[in-house]
Amino acid sequence: MISRRTLLLLLGSSGLLLGPVAGQYMPDLHPLANDKDALPPHNDALLLVWRTQQEAIRKLELQHASAAQKKQKEYVSAAERWWFDTDNRQWKVSRDVSPGVLDSTHWFSVSYVIDGNTVGSWFVGQVQ
Repeated sequence: MISRRTLLLLLGSSGLLLGPVAGQYMPDLHPLANDKDALPPHNDALLLVWRTQQEAIRKLELQHASAAQKKQKEYVSAAERWWFDTDNRQWKVSRDVSPGVLDSTHWFSVSYVIDGNTVGSWFVGQVQ
């Protein structure tokens, strides 16, 4: 039977043991990491969706407003409803794969949630 020490030595020599790198902050991995004014890449992903998907977001809002309008028999048009509704809206940004063998530092899933229902989602792969 192989001992734990032998296994760790074998893993370390083959490059599979991550050691302190896995949980340690590495400031020199990205050129903007030391820039005190830089925002996280998560923000860039969200801004990219907001800038490029305005028409799609508007359609999602109108679909939601139309469905809610039918349920509640409101007298405000669907296009005007977002000025008056109290629906909870959330934007969620997540990195589904942690950086490692593949450089996924700028791969994100962006989701738009209205009242607990995901109404839209986008995959953002920003090329640096």
